[in-house]
Amino acid sequence: MRTVRGVALLFFVMGVLQVTCVASLNTTIQIAVDDRMRGRVMSMMMVILFGFITVGSLLLGALGDWIGVPAALATGGVVVVVAGATALVRAPELVVVVPQAVEA
Repeated sequence: MRTVRGVALLFFVMGVLQVTCVASLNTTIQIAVDDRMRGRVMSMMMVILFGFITVGSLLLGALGDWIGVPAALATGGVVVVVAGATALVRAPELVVVVPQAVEA
């Protein structure tokens, strides 16, 4: 899949998934947070989202120079999976279904 079309397709799919993830995260946080704290929480979410992306890109670039880009990307994927699994094991209450309002 190391063709221009393959990479373009992969980037498109990744972009759609990122937009979906950020939109659902944004909606969930706004629903779950008290109205008085919403602005503060949303600003911290933006700092964490965009700040971690910058730091992660720097680390991934340095790792790519050291071990190669494919291995660095695979390592980054493993780190994300391990972090997600750890969060799921340590805080399973974060994975709950928000009940929908039923109209009569």
